[in-house]
Amino acid sequence: MKAFFVRTLWLAGLFLAFWPKVALSLDSAKKSTFPESESKSLDPGWPREVDRNGVRFVYYQPQVDEWKNLRELRARVAFTLTPKGGKPAVGIEELKGDTVTDLEKRTVLINNIEIVAVRFPSLPDEEAAKMETILKSNFPGKPLTVSLDRLVASLQSGQENVKPVPVKTDPPPIFVTTQPAILLSVEGKPVLAPIKGSKLQFVLNTGWDLFFDPSSSQYYLLAGQSWLTAKSLDGPWSATEKLPSDFSKLSAANGWEQVQSAAAAKTTKTSKVPKVFF
Repeated sequence: MKAFFVRTLWLAGLFLAFWPKVALSLDSAKKSTFPESESKSLDPGWPREVDRNGVRFVYYQPQVDEWKNLRELRARVAFTLTPKGGKPAVGIEELKGDTVTDLEKRTVLINNIEIVAVRFPSLPDEEAAKMETILKSNFPGKPLTVSLDRLVASLQSGQENVKPVPVKTDPPPIFVTTQPAILLSVEGKPVLAPIKGSKLQFVLNTGWDLFFDPSSSQYYLLAGQSWLTAKSLDGPWSATEKLPSDFSKLSAANGWEQVQSAAAAKTTKTSKVPKVFF
C-alpha cells in the first residue's frame, strides 16, 4: 500500500512538470488553426474610427475616382476629425495607392497610400491648414482592407471598365426603366457638412454633387448639367428652374468649379429629366 501511494505521488509530480509544455503545445495548435492575420484581413465595415494622441478620426468608405488596371487607385474619403480638446470638423481627403486583390476572400488591400489633397469646406483657410497638419501628422497612410464588392460598386459611371471577377450568386436589387436613368448611391444615412459662406450643406458620403437646403428642407442634385430637386432622397425627383440664391456663393477656389458653372447656367425646363433610382 505504501509503495502504491509513493508511485502515485511520483506520477502526479511528473504530470505537473510536463503540463506547461503540453498546454503550450495545445495553445500553439489553436493559433496555427486560426491565424490572427486572417481575421484582420477582412473588411470590418464602415465607418471606421481611430483614436491617437487624443485626436479622433472617423472616416467613411472610399469613393473611387479611378482604378487603373485594378492596380492603381485614386479615391476620395469623407471624414470627421476632432483635435484634442477641440470641436469636430468634416473634410474630404483625396488619396492614391496601390492595390492587391484577394479574389478568394473578396478583399482588396490598399497600400502605399499617399494623401494628395485635403479639404475642410466649412473652415477658414488658416484653421483648415492647422487641421490638415494634425491629420497628416497623426494618421499617416497605413494600409486599408476594403471589400472587393464595395469597391467595385463605388466606381462611377463613365470610368474605365472593371475586368470581370467571380461574383456571388445572390440576386441584387433590379431596377427597370424605359427612359434615361441614374443611380444615386449614398453609403448609409446622409452625412451633411456645412459650406463656408453659405447656408447650403453637401452630402459627404456620396460620389454625386448632392446638396441640402435647410431653409426649404429640399435636396438638390446635379446630374450632368441638369439640376433635380426632391424633399427626400428616394424621390420623387423633378427638374428645377430656380436654385437657392446661396448656390451663387459657392467658391471655385474650394473645389466647386463644376457646380458653380452648372448653377450659373440656369437650367431650363426639359422633358428628358432622368429617372433617379436611390
